[in-house]
Amino acid sequence: MNSCCLLIITSLLCTICEKQAQASDVTLSISPESCVAEKGWCKAKLEINWQLSKAKAVCVKIEGQAVKRCFDKQLNNSTVIQINVKRPIKIQLLTAANNRVLASSTLNVLIKEYQKRSRQRHAWSVIQ
Repeated sequence: MNSCCLLIITSLLCTICEKQAQASDVTLSISPESCVAEKGWCKAKLEINWQLSKAKAVCVKIEGQAVKRCFDKQLNNSTVIQINVKRPIKIQLLTAANNRVLASSTLNVLIKEYQKRSRQRHAWSVIQ
């Protein structure tokens, strides 16, 4: 293998390793991770926690909401948001400077269906 190809492969591997290291520098968690929708809507208090390896200003963006919540330079923080949704939503942690996505998580929405039980009748019953 010539040295040019080896250099390109090494460069690509270093770039991949750097991106993986950057991705692992951020931890985002939500609680609850799932919500049960009753009467069509999932209503809950969503707690969002994050940790960064370097303090930086970040914003929390919730899919379907125009407003994002921004926070000053800190290594870790959390916020609680009241939600009212019908379908799964994505929560993103963005850099405040350029809106680059640092991490994301999804709140799953489980739909509770009510099943009406049919009245059981006995085979021997004359009156139905």
